[in-house]
Amino acid sequence: MAKFMIISCATITAVTITILLTTPNSTANAAVTCDKVTSAFVQCMSYGGVDNGNPTVECCNGIRRLNLMEATYSTGAHQHHQSLCNCLKNLAKGTIVNATAAARLPGKCGIIFPYAIRSSTDCTSSMKPDVVVAKDGSGHYTKVNDAIAKMPVATHQNMNKLKFYVIYVKTGIYIETVRVPSGKDNLYIYGDGEEKTIITGNKSYAANYSTDMTPTFSVEANNFTATYMGFRNTAGPEKGQAVAFRINGEYGAFFRCSFDSFQDTLWVQNGTQFFRECNISGTVDFIMGDSMAVFQNCHIIVKPPFDTQNNVITAGARSALNDIAGLVIQNSRIMAAGNLNIMKQNTFLGRPWKHYSRVVYMESFLDGFIHPKGWKIDWNHSKISTLYYAEYDNRGPGSWTHDRVKSPGVHAIDIKQAHKFTPGHFIHVNRWIHPRKIPYYRGFAKTSI
Repeated sequence: MAKFMIISCATITAVTITILLTTPNSTANAAVTCDKVTSAFVQCMSYGGVDNGNPTVECCNGIRRLNLMEATYSTGAHQHHQSLCNCLKNLAKGTIVNATAAARLPGKCGIIFPYAIRSSTDCTSSMKPDVVVAKDGSGHYTKVNDAIAKMPVATHQNMNKLKFYVIYVKTGIYIETVRVPSGKDNLYIYGDGEEKTIITGNKSYAANYSTDMTPTFSVEANNFTATYMGFRNTAGPEKGQAVAFRINGEYGAFFRCSFDSFQDTLWVQNGTQFFRECNISGTVDFIMGDSMAVFQNCHIIVKPPFDTQNNVITAGARSALNDIAGLVIQNSRIMAAGNLNIMKQNTFLGRPWKHYSRVVYMESFLDGFIHPKGWKIDWNHSKISTLYYAEYDNRGPGSWTHDRVKSPGVHAIDIKQAHKFTPGHFIHVNRWIHPRKIPYYRGFAKTSI
């Protein structure tokens, strides 16, 4: 008997469709299904936006990213994923990639679904590498650090006419502690995909490293860009602070990268950064720092912590009232990893690292495992009146704000207040992002993911 998949495409026209999925071995019926998918998904596969007069076209990034769709799967629907993938393949110029790299979709069913389609958007297509790193010796270097060491010190350039030093890192797992020192500005590093080109390490606080010495990859330079790369710290949840990636620099940009560790995964230490379509996973304070950082269309995945811990997603380190720093999570999905025991371990949206911590969740999907109180601030009462935690127009079972912790620093804001935290206003993204060729929107989300 055929199963049903209900997919809500939150496009401008808010199309909602129901598709009858047939068994994979039914060729005739599969063709009919493809026709239905073609006609119904054409608006979901792409939409036109305009930023500074330049059209921005977003294609479907696949079921795992859910950038233009929300999906609920009936029992057994996973058996038909290949049929759907084949149908989607006819609609976008993408590539079926790594079917084993799967993530749990939100919902009670816990269905595991693979990547389906990569968008035809490729911000590296016009980037000619200055050097190539390859483990097999087919490039200029076999280590990322060696390529960075040979990079010349950058000269001052117009922000919209940057000349990047481009490093292409081929598929492989690179066990390195990588440092991009101050002065090595305008570095653009890209790989073959966040599940293919991976830089990994395992330094941790428990192994007698200070937190600032644990990062697998650190950046002290300006105008840094990374695309299609994976950054990991595999120390484990019992090892305390173990940073996968740290950045202390202005105008950092990231597209389709993954950042994976447990405690303190991603440290946006200082500066201005923009993250687009990235996967960030961890347990405690795993997005932290004193930067002005926007996370747009990202997946934030909460993993099982150490037995005695609760999960906290963000730890803002804004330290003064006139500090312009803040962490903004826009149009993203906050999800639980498949092995997270949501009955045993609580998950909070954030807690203050410094007294003026500022974090905003807006237009995002919050799954039901988020603690009703939302914010973990009762552990340090001295910071309650000076922090700023805000939510705007979120959705999902964890987005209900009625039971949020009562505090002068916790806010449910309106559209006028939220506008101050859109990328164009908060980090002036349109003034510096264009040379990276990374898609973005500077205002509110056109489409929910």
